[in-house]
Amino acid sequence: MAAVISIFVLVFFYLIGVLHFSPAEWSEFGDFMAGAAGVILTALTFLALLYTVHIQTTELGLSRNELRLTRGEMMQNREELARSAQALDQQVNAIKVQNFERTLFDSLRFLNEVVDQFEYQSPVEDRPRKGAQAFFSMYHLIAHPNFGLGALGAEDGDQIGAHQPLNQALDRLRPLLATYFRTLYNIYRFLNESPYAERVYYNRIIRSQIPDHAMAILFYNSLTERGIKFQKYIVKYNILDNIPHELLLNPHHAEIMENLPTEAAEQVEIGEG
Repeated sequence: MAAVISIFVLVFFYLIGVLHFSPAEWSEFGDFMAGAAGVILTALTFLALLYTVHIQTTELGLSRNELRLTRGEMMQNREELARSAQALDQQVNAIKVQNFERTLFDSLRFLNEVVDQFEYQSPVEDRPRKGAQAFFSMYHLIAHPNFGLGALGAEDGDQIGAHQPLNQALDRLRPLLATYFRTLYNIYRFLNESPYAERVYYNRIIRSQIPDHAMAILFYNSLTERGIKFQKYIVKYNILDNIPHELLLNPHHAEIMENLPTEAAEQVEIGEG
């Protein structure tokens, strides 16, 4: 293209009489062309510079758009990852809750199986009682007037736990009650150590599995040295809130129940700490 343009320029200048073949005129023409070429090259260089700036501006705009799109995709990916992480956490928590409930309900099932194996006949009965009805017979063994628990008032709270006839009666019942109380204690310990906030809901389920007469036996057993550790769970989870007060061997024993844990139980807690 440069050669073709040069030929056309030479022909044009020759036709208008500017270009001649004498050496002097060639010298003048050369000076003219040098000056004209400098101007033209400068203009072309400036235009090329403008075109380069235009190209760079366009590429910069495209790069910005691409970065904006990339940033948008990264934001979407980040949100998607956050949603995936949240869904995964919910799934993990759901699995943990399922495992907790499975363990809890398996423990309650075992507790009921222990109760189903109960068979006890109190001295004043003519036939043994089985299952949950056996708690009725076991309670009446403790409530027998010969043991004298009814004569101990609220001020004798510490003496009730150390009362020898009560401990003798519980020793007679221990082959039946030891597994029951141990399982019930571990159920509440498992509930207490769980990280779930629905303890109130699960506590209601557990409490519904404890018959009234079993609550009365649990209360008096918790005053003894062997059952004193249960007092912290009795208080924390209000296990005895629904116990009928007529099952208390003395109406004043309600004051002892309301003031749990006893000083002896608090000393046990301090010693464990």
